[in-house]
Amino acid sequence: MTYKSTVKRLLMFGGMQVIVAIVWFGLFQALRSPAEHYEVSDGQNAASAYEPNNSPRVSKAPTALYEIKSQTIREVSAYNTGDVNQGSGDPCISANGDDICEALEKGQDRCAANFVPFGTKLLLESLDRSWRFQCVVVDRMNKRYRNRVDIAMKKDEKPRAIKFGVQELQVSILEDKQEVSP
Repeated sequence: MTYKSTVKRLLMFGGMQVIVAIVWFGLFQALRSPAEHYEVSDGQNAASAYEPNNSPRVSKAPTALYEIKSQTIREVSAYNTGDVNQGSGDPCISANGDDICEALEKGQDRCAANFVPFGTKLLLESLDRSWRFQCVVVDRMNKRYRNRVDIAMKKDEKPRAIKFGVQELQVSILEDKQEVSP
């Protein structure tokens, strides 16, 4: 056996170990049941979360306690509701029939995602946890974006949506925590 073939075999074997470790870590992360709970406020204006150098939003609105069902890192983008150039059909009506423009005017945050059912609450967090944002899934995206989340913003917030761009964020699927009486 030559030196070159020995090096190739070692690199191939070492590369396989790295791949196995990455897959194992990914499976471990996906299968673990996170015990974290978050208090997340409803009824906040989404636009404030997109400003750079903003501290995490604090709201005086009533909070609800949610349990994290699963977490993963996903691409997140933003789109403008009410803009006829950013969707098909009525630009304010979501895939489940809700009026997104009206919901945003009321301060209710909405988003689009294909990997969860309508009505699912998502918690989006920056990887450094410097800010978080909660939304309810009411819309769908093009099928080629099956793992992405698209945050709904008002029509007049187009510069903010463009500035937000596409980011890698931690996306948590939330479910209402079942309270147990003592």
